[in-house]
Amino acid sequence: MHDPPHRYAAPLPKGDQDHSQPSAMKIKYFKDTDTALLEFSDRPIQETQAVNENIYLDLDADGNLVSITIEHATHTTTLPEVVVQQFDHQVAP
Repeated sequence: MHDPPHRYAAPLPKGDQDHSQPSAMKIKYFKDTDTALLEFSDRPIQETQAVNENIYLDLDADGNLVSITIEHATHTTTLPEVVVQQFDHQVAP
């Protein structure tokens, strides 16, 4: 599948990238196109899959999720309100 024309994030060049440390999740909103971009990784995008006409999943070479693009974001999500919850993993004794 090809990258949709709305793409704001270009794949990172291949090379000596250190993926041992996780990158921070980023949420970007482009008001001019009403597009939300949720970035989970800085790994290069290998493939884009359309979930429907407004949602696209970007995957790396191993099939892991790199980012999600949401078109018409204010109509299909609760943007601009974003709530982040983090849960610490607790091991039972």
